[in-house]
Amino acid sequence: DAFSVISDLADFRKENLLVTCAMGKTLGISALLFAQGHYRIAVEEGTPINLTGPEVHKRFFSTVDAPFESFSNASHQFTVNSLVHELLSSEEQVLDRAREIVAFSYLSSIKTNSYQEGIQETEQGGRVMAEKSAESLEALKAQLGDALIELYPQGSPIVRCYLAHVGSDIVGYFVNPPGVPNNMLGAKATEKCLAALELYRALKIPVISMLDCPGGDPRKRESDQ
Repeated sequence: DAFSVISDLADFRKENLLVTCAMGKTLGISALLFAQGHYRIAVEEGTPINLTGPEVHKRFFSTVDAPFESFSNASHQFTVNSLVHELLSSEEQVLDRAREIVAFSYLSSIKTNSYQEGIQETEQGGRVMAEKSAESLEALKAQLGDALIELYPQGSPIVRCYLAHVGSDIVGYFVNPPGVPNNMLGAKATEKCLAALELYRALKIPVISMLDCPGGDPRKRESDQ
């Protein structure tokens, strides 16, 4: 019976927004269910996400110097793949963020209380370019709608994704920080765009793209990815 939930969720997410939260052991079928969310939020510490548990790992790899927590923890998953979209420091913050996204998506009157603990990845350009991006982006954000919420704020800063209330409508945005010459798309930025497209599709909203991009990052690591 538990496995039937997987197909039920797959059918549900075709027509509806699905937000999933990992707030502790997310192992086995729990990891499969978590992965189906359009928006996936996890508690940063003490949240292992893996298809097998530590007992299985120890049984088969007892001599390997790789503690289960070192590769299964949500914070590690965030850095090596696209499974976790956002990391927060407590269960309360995770649930508040989930409520915020759902409320913003479906209610006409909203109040945001985003927990944005800083972008984890600067990508190309470093801190100077990040500061320049912030200045030009803030000037643009005020014109995007009556209310605004950023999605995947800890992901690649090369493309920013937003939900916005524009009058009585909700729209999705893809935005580059304007005036930044190094807006080359990397693998992480592309993954972020794909995730946002799935979410926008589930909400059945129009999408506005405001991108100034010279193409894909040509460096070997990015090209390989």
